[in-house]
Amino acid sequence: WRMRLNNYLQECGERDNVTWEIYMSGPQHRPTWHATVYIRGYRYGMSSARTRGTAKEEAARQALLAL
Repeated sequence: WRMRLNNYLQECGERDNVTWEIYMSGPQHRPTWHATVYIRGYRYGMSSARTRGTAKEEAARQALLAL
């Protein structure tokens, strides 16, 4: 989903307007990763997951579907 989102935004000329907010919460031995993707400052997707990559994938999926 991240690659699809990136390709879509590149085609639209919006690739430089994407920002990610990523942080971890919880104990080190069992973290929860939170990812939010913004396009031109507007939130288009957000997710929480056990791994950073999974959280980013789901946030990208949501963003692409919203677009």
